[in-house]
Amino acid sequence: MPSIDNYYLLLSLMHKVTALTLLLSIFIWMIARLGRYGWARPWSSPGGSLAFSLLGGYLAVMVSIATVYLGMQAVQVLFLMTGWAEGLVLSRSGDAAQAGCEPVAAPVPRFKRVMY
Repeated sequence: MPSIDNYYLLLSLMHKVTALTLLLSIFIWMIARLGRYGWARPWSSPGGSLAFSLLGGYLAVMVSIATVYLGMQAVQVLFLMTGWAEGLVLSRSGDAAQAGCEPVAAPVPRFKRVMY
């Protein structure tokens, strides 16, 4: 065939089953983590709604690359989205706001008097 539109098939033909397994494991792992993070937050929380938005993005990408080629800038956007999702899940700012705690003040820079 001159063109293969199923990216899962193309990835397994170009880089063997290992690359396909790693891509699918990234999808499944991030969907599970985002789902668990989103369910633990209140519905009005910005972190919970962002988690479900990113989860929907992952599901949309998983379905769409079964019929189209994932190339050019789409791969970079996918991994950028993975970084956003990982940063959201690892952040603790939503935990402090949910518990009603005051945020910790930033440390005073050493050379503050020189800058002003």
